[in-house]
Amino acid sequence: MSEIRKLKILMVTESFFPSEGGSKTVILEVGRRLAKRGHEVYVLTGRHLPDWASQEDLEGIHVARYSVNSTNGIYYYVSSILNARKTVEKLTKKNSFDLVHFHIILPSIGVVLSRKARTIPKIYTYYGSWCQEFKLESQARASRYRNVKRDLYMAYAKSLYHPMRLMQKMVVRKSLKTIVLSEYSKGTLLRDLSPDISPSRITLIPGGVDTERFKPPVDKFKIKRELGLDPRKFTLFTVRRLVPRMGLEELIHAMKILVEHFESVHLIIGGRGILGNRLKTSVSSLGLKKYVTFTGYIDEENLPLYYQAADIFVLPTKDLEGFGLVTIEALACGTPVLATPVGANPEILKELDKNLLFTGADAESMAKCILRFMSSHKGNNSLSEKCRKFAMQNYSWNKIVDRYEETYFAVVDRRMVTN
Repeated sequence: MSEIRKLKILMVTESFFPSEGGSKTVILEVGRRLAKRGHEVYVLTGRHLPDWASQEDLEGIHVARYSVNSTNGIYYYVSSILNARKTVEKLTKKNSFDLVHFHIILPSIGVVLSRKARTIPKIYTYYGSWCQEFKLESQARASRYRNVKRDLYMAYAKSLYHPMRLMQKMVVRKSLKTIVLSEYSKGTLLRDLSPDISPSRITLIPGGVDTERFKPPVDKFKIKRELGLDPRKFTLFTVRRLVPRMGLEELIHAMKILVEHFESVHLIIGGRGILGNRLKTSVSSLGLKKYVTFTGYIDEENLPLYYQAADIFVLPTKDLEGFGLVTIEALACGTPVLATPVGANPEILKELDKNLLFTGADAESMAKCILRFMSSHKGNNSLSEKCRKFAMQNYSWNKIVDRYEETYFAVVDRRMVTN
């Protein structure tokens, strides 16, 4: 079926390479594999820096970037919607798209408002509640301000909650199918956004992993040395956006407990975000500077090396964990993942080993589980092999793209029958 029929697909997102973020990884991995299968894949995305090309090809994907105005939040929102609309109308003049796949809301609204794109069947991947995530992050930003400035910022942020929710609901309503990455995400979609959506319009397709790029190390000690790490130390690794819901403050406090029992341990924290300075201050005040290292942003080339160097990967999320791509990337490298019992974490890890879940999202629960793991699983090659096998069997990108392709054809065929 898929070998004969070829589709022309437009994916819509706010940020794509070279930007950071999990959704752009999904789009690249799915898009380039679809292109290899003969489908024609376009990505409509924002041009956030002047040296980024307005149009380019990336691994068989045609990228078209609309301009954005980052002067302030309102200018950014309005310019993203209007310029995405303008750009999609140019694209639809030259291309007869079979399908539009929405990923991120702002440019998707621009497409929804385009008369030229109105009749094209649409799909939406729901990564989580845009409004809820923005609410948590705006509260964290407000905490950096004082008195009147804090109150003004929160008033501004609250004024955006309702429009954000309405925009996300609009995208769901205009889509023939909504893809969720986990049962947890399906639950939040139904509870917080669209309780009246028909179950037949929801499809679960998890994230995937490139098992050729993310694979076990030949020599873990050698990789540790290459990264400037002490091979003798038990290495914990996490890579997250440095924002409150990721639970990194609790993980740092867990490290304080760990080093009281076992000094030969080292935590690597990768990523950037608004909590960066506060986390570093916390590390200093707790006397953990020689036990915790902040790497900042880790580029795509080096990311597998950090997974391979780690003895365990820690996912300390407190809220809104729709699906952790980092979880299956670590598992594909043969690195066990210890995670909080939050969001989709139990769905993934209970199938592998329920003992990989913390009993809670607090520092004490994390420390207790990590200590137990260190004493019982250190150097356990069978567990590493089990992690690798689990990722390959369940989350290989080629298998995931099969499911995307099936969903695309089902939506296109349904529209053809309806018409």
